[in-house]
Amino acid sequence: MEIRIDALMKMKLTPKSVKGKVTIEEIQFTTRSPRVLLQEELDDAGFLSREILQRMVNDILKQGIPIPIHPLFKIVKPKLTLLPRSMLLETNFLLNEHIISQLTAETLVA
Repeated sequence: MEIRIDALMKMKLTPKSVKGKVTIEEIQFTTRSPRVLLQEELDDAGFLSREILQRMVNDILKQGIPIPIHPLFKIVKPKLTLLPRSMLLETNFLLNEHIISQLTAETLVA
């Protein structure tokens, strides 16, 4: 069986997570063994699964995907790039002076 999914995705970057929304335009299942799986049945399954899959993915994205950054760092001007099966986050950062002073018991001098 072959699966093809056409979807649109909108992403929003917050300081602690990445949130988004997916709109699935079409899910198409194609049979490679018509004697076992009928194409008509797969067409029905694609139609029914589109809404369910879209709702499941959007529920996950609504909560957000956490960005695993230590509180010592504060991200500045982040740039998010979507790659196949991953996301690339490029950013500048500032150090959290309060945490550094707690760790070192010293005041930072600029």
